[in-house]
Amino acid sequence: MDSLKKEIDAYNAAKAEKVPAEILATMTQCTEDLKNSGIEAGALKKGDRMPDFELPNQHGKS
Repeated sequence: MDSLKKEIDAYNAAKAEKVPAEILATMTQCTEDLKNSGIEAGALKKGDRMPDFELPNQHGKS
């Protein structure tokens, strides 16, 4: 877990150097808006089973 945190921190540092400040601010605001919407409450948690689903192929068939 510690190595993942380091990788995320490095990614964020590189992003901060390359992405304009106004875009970073928009990204941060959108992330906060999503968190405040309560969307996380409906997300699967560790140990939850993924519901069955099907995805279409390139021809639109399951």
